[in-house]
Amino acid sequence: MFEILAELQPKSGGGSDGAPTVIDIAKDFSTRVFEEAQVEQQKLPLDEIMGKLADDSTRGPYQSVYIQECELINTLIGQIVNDLKDLDLAFKGELTMSAAMEDLMENIAMNKICAEWAKKSWMSTRGLGSWLDNLKQRLEMLNLWKDDPTQINRTVCFLNRLYKPNSFLTAIKQVCAQKTGQPLNKLFVQTDILKKLHWDPEIPGML
Repeated sequence: MFEILAELQPKSGGGSDGAPTVIDIAKDFSTRVFEEAQVEQQKLPLDEIMGKLADDSTRGPYQSVYIQECELINTLIGQIVNDLKDLDLAFKGELTMSAAMEDLMENIAMNKICAEWAKKSWMSTRGLGSWLDNLKQRLEMLNLWKDDPTQINRTVCFLNRLYKPNSFLTAIKQVCAQKTGQPLNKLFVQTDILKKLHWDPEIPGML
């Protein structure tokens, strides 16, 4: 019901009351993307990462999951950057404003993820602003691993910042099976709730 009410609100804005227009809101969001979140600069250098994993001995289940995550989020970043840059050119009169651009502006004004971005995104019910914050967090985690992707199994991983957390859990079982010789289908992931923050020293025995 509230979503329908939001859609019924006037889209023009501005005027004598000084309320921001749809264009103003879109420009502000674009500034957040490029200057605050800096998603374009945070894009993962896949060629560089692949070069560090060129030796088969350095590429295991964790690294395969990592590369997949990088590819997925880079695709999303490419879509966001291209769409917002085209929108900026339309604002400057260098491109014709298309129906897709108008739809993107309306979604931004309503704090919604547009359909094209949602297709390339992880599943989410967040509003657009919160979703952008989450994108920034995911990029921060993935960029922590880029300098030495062989060490992923020795770091804390936030499962809720992955596109495919089940793939990472499967990788844990695969690594355990390789180390212990146990059949993969006999292994399971046990979850223990700990009163521990991610920056605390690692507990012995944790994967």
